[in-house]
Amino acid sequence: MSVDRNHNILDHGKDKTELLQKELLWIRALNTAYPFELHRDFVVTMVDKASGNYAFTCKKLYLQFMEKELNTQSDDGKTYEIKDQLDPVSIKLNHERFTRSFGIAVQTEGNLPKIYGIPKMHKNPIKFRFITGAHDSTLKPLSIELQKILRFLHGHFRRYCYNITGHDKINRFFSIQNTFRVVQQLNTVQNKRSEIFCADFSSLFTNLPHNVVKEKLYYLIDLMFKNAGSEYIVVQGTNVRYDRNNSNTSGRSYHKNDLKLYSMYSTLNKTPAISLKYA
Repeated sequence: MSVDRNHNILDHGKDKTELLQKELLWIRALNTAYPFELHRDFVVTMVDKASGNYAFTCKKLYLQFMEKELNTQSDDGKTYEIKDQLDPVSIKLNHERFTRSFGIAVQTEGNLPKIYGIPKMHKNPIKFRFITGAHDSTLKPLSIELQKILRFLHGHFRRYCYNITGHDKINRFFSIQNTFRVVQQLNTVQNKRSEIFCADFSSLFTNLPHNVVKEKLYYLIDLMFKNAGSEYIVVQGTNVRYDRNNSNTSGRSYHKNDLKLYSMYSTLNKTPAISLKYA
């Protein structure tokens, strides 16, 4: 290919926004120079864990990986539900009605998420990471609200576990959000001869039985609300707090059972329309 790409998109001294613009221009140049050949035979995607790198995957191979992924099953049924007939307008309206039921402003110009895969070139044999997402997704307002609440409950659960650990010295909290927390945990190790090992899951989330996910999530929600002596939680801007007497006059108030319905809608039961997307 004779596409001019003299600039170095891996120059880490450049502003990230400028690099992204150059990368997009490069892809556009490829599509302009060889539009038919590229889209007839290849799928062009980013490479997993390798920013600024792109993969040209044989379309037939790409579709084989995609078909295998879409046929993945958990113990209690299929992870994906494939529909031959999709009505995007009806699905968007359904998302909007559900969002309004919580008093949240809807994403009127939102898009339905699409599924695509990016190759993991660091794996042998090469595998794919599958992503379902969209810019300005129709479920974005719900996701933002749920993230605030779950972050609040996460912090409460951390303090709850640390309280118990203070009595029996048994650690029950293993959720690490950043490297600072890792260093903190390592500094608490008394036996300096301890060994550290790292483990990874080959295929975790798509294989988790949905009924187990629901059961554990419901248990944690009930536990935190019981510990707080409340059945309601209030979201006002970026502030989240419990409302023991359900006396809130401002912000959005949720019963703990609303959160169960809310979280399952956004994650498992009401998966938005998924259509195949490749560049």
